[in-house]
Amino acid sequence: MRCLLTVLLAFLLITSSSHAASWLIKSDGTGDVPTIQDGIDAAGVSGDTVLVDDGTFTGAGNRGIDFSGKDVVVRSVNSAALSILDGEDADRLFILQSGETSAARIERLTLRNGLGVPYGGGIYCLNGSSPTISECVIENCYATERGGGIDLRGNSNPAIDACTIQNNSSALDGGGVCAFESSPNITNTVFDGNTTGEYGGGLLCHESSGTIDGCDFRNNVAGWGGGGISMWVNTTATFTNCTVEDDSCGAAVGGGGLHVRNSNPTLTNVTIQNNRTAGDGGGIHYNNGSTGSVSGSSINSNRADGNGGGVFMHQGASPSIASSSIDGNQAALRGGGMHITDGSTSSITDCEIANNECSLSGGGVDAFKSSPYLTRNEIHGNQAGEYGGGILCDDFTNTIEECLIYRNVATLDGGGLSIWSNSSATLLSVTVACNGGGGDGGGIHSRNSTVTVDQSIIAFAANGQAGFCEVGGTITATCTDIHGNFAGDYVDCFAGQNGVNGNIDTDPLFCDKPGDDYTIANSSPAALAACGHMGSEPTGCGGSTATEETSWGEVKSLFR
Repeated sequence: MRCLLTVLLAFLLITSSSHAASWLIKSDGTGDVPTIQDGIDAAGVSGDTVLVDDGTFTGAGNRGIDFSGKDVVVRSVNSAALSILDGEDADRLFILQSGETSAARIERLTLRNGLGVPYGGGIYCLNGSSPTISECVIENCYATERGGGIDLRGNSNPAIDACTIQNNSSALDGGGVCAFESSPNITNTVFDGNTTGEYGGGLLCHESSGTIDGCDFRNNVAGWGGGGISMWVNTTATFTNCTVEDDSCGAAVGGGGLHVRNSNPTLTNVTIQNNRTAGDGGGIHYNNGSTGSVSGSSINSNRADGNGGGVFMHQGASPSIASSSIDGNQAALRGGGMHITDGSTSSITDCEIANNECSLSGGGVDAFKSSPYLTRNEIHGNQAGEYGGGILCDDFTNTIEECLIYRNVATLDGGGLSIWSNSSATLLSVTVACNGGGGDGGGIHSRNSTVTVDQSIIAFAANGQAGFCEVGGTITATCTDIHGNFAGDYVDCFAGQNGVNGNIDTDPLFCDKPGDDYTIANSSPAALAACGHMGSEPTGCGGSTATEETSWGEVKSLFR
């Protein structure tokens, strides 16, 4: 019996000593210990909790708070609105520098008026420290270099959830958060009204592979680039279900919403809207060989005082953009929707590029000294002050395939497309319909370039002829229906090509041209042509589906 009692007593002592303790901190210093730092110092190695009562906490011990390698929890008793840590512009609020893990937690606190010299005005994590920061408000903090609200360095990868990071600033980069060689997991967080002198008003990622999901970036400002977000040096961060809106940056670089330099981020279901730059790339600015991808996203109503109202790519940057909307953007110079330059080979697929405007050329897409892949896009309602209402290609060598290009306007030539400067462009299975403008070539304009059109429809230009060539430009058509263009069909570039190489001049029988449905009737000559289906759109109305006569030998060959 005595042995059993000894074992039971030992068990109770072990259980008691391992039970997590807590310390209540009051703003007047009358709690269990006087300050938050005292609470952490009194805590065990991990698992203990420092409870912050309602009130405003100031002074030594309530700022410059160091977790000292302990995985403890610091949280408010009630909410962030009621528990406020005020750094009084004297020091940052928290520093974690001893490899703390996600078990170290900062929860439901307002961190205000912190000062980071040079990094991390609100919270500074370094040396692999990766705490959990949740339901906090971090506001009005400042860093003399980077990370006005939060700065992360040296592989520090915290989880940041359901926070509001607002009205913070930094002299250089990352007004809200700077992730330098660190990869945070940021979810359901708002970045609002943060500013920085150079890059990343809301967030700067440098060599980061972080995950950002369900976050809003709004009203952030950068002096140089990336009003909302800036990414540098092989950043491969993933952004999902985010909104980047009403952000802005200066003229030095650009990217009112996002700036991407030598990085490869993934953007999925991201809304980028109403951003502005005094430079290039109202929505996104890609440069320095960046790649990555954009899918299922909206890049709408952005503005650039330079080039690329929605998207700007240069210095070989070649991201892929798929199944996205690029709508209602404006550029003061070139490329209302997109300006793609300096050797980019970006892939633009299954996108709607609509209602964009620019003062010069390329209302929808301006491919200038670059050769992007344009496939299965719907390009309509764009306007250019000079050439190429829908698309302008300059020094371009590639194929534009299965694109529907309609109701675009150029003040000068090339309402649908304008091809320039020794370009070699192939238009394969495209429909160019109802485009126009103030000059020639309501459909296609070729200047000093070679254009080949195959299995396509060029119809109903509102003004100008189907094709206009100058300065040695040519357009050669095969298996193409050219019909109903205002100033003529087989004239100028297309003269002598009617009835040759499968070309025809018959009404393509669009299912609903006034309603911009450019599928063709099952009985359309463009669907029944011996040389193959013409245009970008399938049959979609008017009785039985069109068929083509095929020999038994051709059928058998499909299965060899």
